[in-house]
Amino acid sequence: MSVGPADIRRIADLAALEVSDRDLPGLAHDLTRILEYISQLERADATAVEPFRPGPVRAPFRADKVGSVPLQRRLEDFAPDFRDGFFILPRVEGVGGEE
Repeated sequence: MSVGPADIRRIADLAALEVSDRDLPGLAHDLTRILEYISQLERADATAVEPFRPGPVRAPFRADKVGSVPLQRRLEDFAPDFRDGFFILPRVEGVGGEE
């Protein structure tokens, strides 16, 4: 398939693009080469090729169990001090209304 300057002008008008007359031959040449390459791809035999699908062919199922996820670390490990189920944090001077 060959694309001429008149085709480029029509495409530019449809896309509301401004193309100078000086650029028309180069664009026509480039678009013709692109279309020729696509026609080569269409002629390629791809019957033995499996289509690409991202991910595994068959996703494994997980057991559908409801429950909590155990922590990797104990809760006590997340603070400097932990007593009776509470995090004990150091007092910050000047906070809490005390002077």
